[in-house]
Amino acid sequence: LYNLSDDAMEYQMIDRISFRRFLKIDDKVPDAKTIWNFRNQLSKSNRGNWLFSAFQEKLESQGMIAHKGQIVDATFIEAPKQRNPKDENELIKANRVPVNWTKNKRAQKDTAARWTIKGNERHYGYKNHIAIDTKSKFIKNYQTTPANVHDSQVIGVLVDPDEITLADSAYQNQATPKGAELFTCLKNTRSKSLKADDKMFNKIISKIRVRIEHVFGFVE
Repeated sequence: LYNLSDDAMEYQMIDRISFRRFLKIDDKVPDAKTIWNFRNQLSKSNRGNWLFSAFQEKLESQGMIAHKGQIVDATFIEAPKQRNPKDENELIKANRVPVNWTKNKRAQKDTAARWTIKGNERHYGYKNHIAIDTKSKFIKNYQTTPANVHDSQVIGVLVDPDEITLADSAYQNQATPKGAELFTCLKNTRSKSLKADDKMFNKIISKIRVRIEHVFGFVE
């Protein structure tokens, strides 16, 4: 929440009784390396998803998630550009790893990030797809994909089928779980411009949907 590095976390636990009390630590404070190692093991074991779900259940039990609607959207997560030869890039695009890469080189290379174009801008990296509770703005669900995966391809696993969902025009006419109501901003087409009623509809949705930008702003 406070964007602390591992070293800063160690310092705060040593410095503040409130931190140790919250973490239920009496006297022996773990050092920064121990914190890093714990998070690394947590990530590899996929227990992070379980913890996320448990945290959400806790919020729901306290009435902090209202279940009166949800908003979905995605944002780019830029990754360092890989300086690979063309033949190696072709293998990576095919989800293969060059045979001449050593173990150490593989550990330093990102083979999952991808290029994409949005508007006139090129992006390399990943996409963070989230669904948030309309009222509280808490993140209810999330998916991380390569940057070239279109927003609409993950909406089926993001949204709660029992709630109204608001989204931008990228999700227009996309399939959602059975029972889900999806309302998206409308967009112009080559043969048809938006009417006054359509523009008013977009304005109403955008006024609510903008709340998800607050979440992305906080995360970034």
